[in-house]
Amino acid sequence: MMLGLRIVHVAAIVATTLPLLAASPASELVAALDDLQTNVAPQKWPSTRYLSFYNVPPDDRPSCGAVASFVLNSVSRQTRLIAPQDVIDEHCALLRFNLDELRLPADVWESLISDREPYWHITTEVLDPRTKKRTTVYTDGGWLDLDLARRLRDATQSGGAVVRADWFIAKATTPPHYYRLAGVGATLEEWHALVGVDKKAILALRTNRGANLFASGVTRKPRRISRWQGPAGGVWQTYDTFGDDPGKDPLRDPTFTAGYDASEHIAAKPNGLHWFALFDAQGKRQDSVPDRLAKDDSDPHGDGVLVPMLSCVRCHVEDGLRPFVDDQRRLVSDGVQLFARDNEVADVLAAFYDAARLEKQASRDREDYAVAVAKVTGGMTTKQLATALTDVYRGFQNDLVDDVAAKRELGVDDLAPLRASHDPILLALAAGIHVQRQQWEASFAEAALLVAPKSHASRR
Repeated sequence: MMLGLRIVHVAAIVATTLPLLAASPASELVAALDDLQTNVAPQKWPSTRYLSFYNVPPDDRPSCGAVASFVLNSVSRQTRLIAPQDVIDEHCALLRFNLDELRLPADVWESLISDREPYWHITTEVLDPRTKKRTTVYTDGGWLDLDLARRLRDATQSGGAVVRADWFIAKATTPPHYYRLAGVGATLEEWHALVGVDKKAILALRTNRGANLFASGVTRKPRRISRWQGPAGGVWQTYDTFGDDPGKDPLRDPTFTAGYDASEHIAAKPNGLHWFALFDAQGKRQDSVPDRLAKDDSDPHGDGVLVPMLSCVRCHVEDGLRPFVDDQRRLVSDGVQLFARDNEVADVLAAFYDAARLEKQASRDREDYAVAVAKVTGGMTTKQLATALTDVYRGFQNDLVDDVAAKRELGVDDLAPLRASHDPILLALAAGIHVQRQQWEASFAEAALLVAPKSHASRR
């Protein structure tokens, strides 16, 4: 793994169970509870959580672990990088981390878990006999040892102390959970408060720099780029246009009176990584870039929707910031002059379009980000990280689930028990037919129950 390995023995609990046959949600729950009781101080139990790699082939675990560490620290509200701890032996593969150390609110974690986590939980509706109202709840799946699940829940005060690493990565790198975990507010004003930008002071001091582009490499449309100075480093904002309104073209109006249609935001965090956000022209946070503005082509297997933070990390492989050609500078170099209505505006434009200083600041921002990425991933470059994140996300979200994956995720070597089901998804897998991830997750509970008596290590 990318971090120092530490062997954890599970004899204390395994002695009271059947022999462990294969890694599964049931065996990972056993290992997590043992690690918690053996290696974690009781006062830290309520804030301790685990990411499991039981379903990840051993050769892929170092890369997946590096991505998990990066994602945890990207949503962390801590001012420094915190490495999760390895918990590994022949029966389990876990990363342990602490919500308090990452400054992640427990209620935000519970909100994530309650969003249909299918490998340790079932989500169902219950009827209140008094009010006759139905409420959606999630609870431990019956394929687990429910007594051990209760003990882990009581110790951690969490309904979901253990989740799969790939499931977490997919959820935590996309809205709405990315915004919730990272603490990104609903408005542009809240964003500026989060990243520490004093807009009035920066404009008064004329310390923001920018460039105008005829065609952005991301949107293929005109774009203005602006860098603000935040207390942790660069705060970058784009001013994007759909391209059908000449009045919004930044090259036609290099001052700041033209409107725009949407904006992308990247800001340095105190720990050296990045925050990400999207806003519309009214300053309202967005979950994705409008389709007519830009597509995410970083993964040909994806749906093309551009979202924070996933799309940003996969796209910005050049140390967090895409390179750009400053077309405003090219025009000026070719003798095209900027004219202003008065000296005040002229001074503002001269300060804003200071290409040399902008390039120097961008270079420093990239360097700082690259250092943080290498530190939190065990030496990865940003390009290597982008590739690893793409692989994890694609393998979980976009690739079809085949019988090999189903066996690995259930912790069995035979899917024959699934033939007892009437579920066409499970029957398809038993017949070697590939299915969608969403279909598999909706059927996982029945599959786990069908195979549990013969394969799981938990006490029934």
